[in-house]
Amino acid sequence: MDAVTIFWQELVVFKRTIIKFISSNLVSPLLYLTAFGWGLGHGLKMGGVTYLEFLIPGIVSLTSMGASFNGIATNLNISRIYFKTYEEVQIAPVHPLSVALGYVFTGAFRGLLASFLVLVVSFFFKVKLNLNIWFFLTLFLTCFMFSGLGVFAAMIIETHEDLSNFSRFVIMPMTFLCGTFFTTDKLPLGVKTIIQSLPLTHSSRLMRSSLLKGEYSLLSFGALIIYTLMFFILAVAAIEKRGN
Repeated sequence: MDAVTIFWQELVVFKRTIIKFISSNLVSPLLYLTAFGWGLGHGLKMGGVTYLEFLIPGIVSLTSMGASFNGIATNLNISRIYFKTYEEVQIAPVHPLSVALGYVFTGAFRGLLASFLVLVVSFFFKVKLNLNIWFFLTLFLTCFMFSGLGVFAAMIIETHEDLSNFSRFVIMPMTFLCGTFFTTDKLPLGVKTIIQSLPLTHSSRLMRSSLLKGEYSLLSFGALIIYTLMFFILAVAAIEKRGN
């Protein structure tokens, strides 16, 4: 119940900025699909499908990562350091697990909403996608996973500038390297091994296989669950360390 209260409180605040959220999260998918899908990727094939079909699952995965992480990390970091509103949660008799769940579900909700916007945009690009339970399960895990990472980062980082640096060195490389815009098959072995171990690589692979009726990798699914649990445990530990 405490987690629901925190989640509901964040939704009330989010309601005031939902128009800005929707408009800002429509810009990037439109640019990516227009520039890479219709522009550079026109007439190209990748992985046995058109480049546009290959691209959309990657954009969904990176959108779910970006919106989930930034949607909670930035707001929570600012409220904790500058506005001091997080102190209300600290002095309340709420278990760190409930606090983590409330904030993680907040970030995951934003990630899910942003990802569905990408699917709506893809409809206008006339791309047929196989929406199924495996895709939605992968999408939820991805949003929950990166939201957990966002809560952890917001709790341990002391300045907004350092949070931007964290995003620049952790989130941005995954955006471009983890199979979102191109396959990792032709990369050097050492680089390929590192990239294939990253969470967004597994997310992109699973979304692409489910949306395009490919082979769903249980290995990647297991990796996604491990990363999700790990980031959530780190988030709970960071909240507990803050003295809640």
